[in-house]
Amino acid sequence: MRKVNFGRVLTGALLWWLVVMVLGVPAWMFYGQEWQMAVAGISRFPIPNTEFVVVFNVGVFALGVVTMWLYASMRSFHGPGPKTAAMAGLAVWFCLSVADIFWAELRFMPRRLVGESIAVYLVAIVAATMAGAWQYRDAAGADSLRGGG
Repeated sequence: MRKVNFGRVLTGALLWWLVVMVLGVPAWMFYGQEWQMAVAGISRFPIPNTEFVVVFNVGVFALGVVTMWLYASMRSFHGPGPKTAAMAGLAVWFCLSVADIFWAELRFMPRRLVGESIAVYLVAIVAATMAGAWQYRDAAGADSLRGGG
């Protein structure tokens, strides 16, 4: 088993964050006003504000770190490549989707809005994980999606 290259995990997480933001911002622009209205009922401050933007971006980056660490850890068992990256992305997406479904079931968010959000982030998270995995090399220097090293 090879060691996880945490420098590459952080680099991959940054790339992961960028792809999620690029793919997620159009969805936010489309659904943003509806989300703001839904969140206004459960929030203690107006959304978006500076605190929300900072916390949201730090949280998304932290999720990218977890996702890229998961990918790096899975490489030992499943091998490097897009299939392993897709599995890691799907695992993270599934966990987030379960949490979102709880929000909908507790009636904090409209079910339709949560369902559409889950669909958008399926694409964004898997694509972001593949992008982050593309640049990953383990501590021994083997390439990830580039075909070994």
